[in-house]
Amino acid sequence: MEPSLRARCASWDQIVASIYRFYGKETPELTPWAQYDLMMFFYLGGDVAHHHTEKEWYKILAKKITLQHRGSVLFLRYPGWEDRDCQDVACFDLDGTLIKISGKGIPSTTTVWDWFTPVTLEILRKFVHDGYRLIFFSNRKRMADKPLQKTLTRMYRELQMPFTFYGAHEDDQYRKPHTGMWRLCLEDWGKPQRAFYCGDAAGRPRDFSASDRYFASNCSIPFNTPEELFQHSHQTLPSDYFDVSEFLAPPQQSSVYRPRGHELIMLVGYPGLGKTHYAHRMKKHDSDLVVVSRDEYHSNQVRIFRAVNEALPNHTVVVDGTHPSESSRRPYRELAEELGVPILFIWFDFPIKVAEHVDAMRVELGAKPLPMVAFYIYRKNFEEFRKNDRVIHLTKLPWPHPPPQFFYHYVIK
Repeated sequence: MEPSLRARCASWDQIVASIYRFYGKETPELTPWAQYDLMMFFYLGGDVAHHHTEKEWYKILAKKITLQHRGSVLFLRYPGWEDRDCQDVACFDLDGTLIKISGKGIPSTTTVWDWFTPVTLEILRKFVHDGYRLIFFSNRKRMADKPLQKTLTRMYRELQMPFTFYGAHEDDQYRKPHTGMWRLCLEDWGKPQRAFYCGDAAGRPRDFSASDRYFASNCSIPFNTPEELFQHSHQTLPSDYFDVSEFLAPPQQSSVYRPRGHELIMLVGYPGLGKTHYAHRMKKHDSDLVVVSRDEYHSNQVRIFRAVNEALPNHTVVVDGTHPSESSRRPYRELAEELGVPILFIWFDFPIKVAEHVDAMRVELGAKPLPMVAFYIYRKNFEEFRKNDRVIHLTKLPWPHPPPQFFYHYVIK
């Protein structure tokens, strides 16, 4: 421990301001390391020259530092001098990667876990000595904080090396394989020179998921399994990435339909496939066109039909919705026949996994996920069109410029 930590600070007020900033209040800008440096000063009572042994020091900090909530992310930083100048990051999953239990269950929710192998601690310490900062990422949905706190406290006492923990509490952009926790890490520590990620969810036959392998891929960092890193056991990983690009139209074929005169146009397809965006692209080519969206009317079918009924006599109307069944299309077909207006159906005909992938992409971009029941209801209720219906059949997503997140890998349920 360095004896002159207070000497680096201009005043006690600066120390206090830095501590307040750590807890999310407005204070002068400081690097993450300076924040934790000062936090240690605070926890040690302002006297870093106090005669604590190194073991006692880690024990004090392990008890004092607790999980913090950063939105939907659990955050904890156990400080130490060893990683102050580290320019690289060694990233790990927690359960089944660093720690394990005999039998079924989640190690970090119990008090009877063991390290993954007898040499795990030694290898983690070596990474720090070799210039790596230790970062742990974990999905924590529906898991209590208290057992996790006890697990992390014990890990810090035994490891006696600094590490940072990020835990995703919700189904949002921070839950692996989404990259939100990685982006938080980059905000906190800057872009590393070298990085890798180690996790047990690699998509092998015995694995519950491929979320860890997908997470590393989405973050563009190398991936290892714990068996490779801690047991030097070669692992053959499946190449089962869902290639969503097969369902993407080439840019030259991504144009939207342009109405031919006065029409009623109904969009049909799974939720989340970009039908609303398609409708508004149509409107850019025809300012007189009216888009009636179920999102705008909060799926109130009476209000949606009334809006179409009012606009259709004088405008071409696009009805944006899922419309899977004949009963959901019939009222509009009858209205069009009554007014003598031709009706056209634009059918976004894609497998359910494409809709789930696009929804996951939206989550990566910050949106809330759609409930899975919405996809299942559409699939259950879908009925074929009538023989004489005019239907444009889309089997390629008409997106000329999809975002990079479209090509990420997501866990499709």
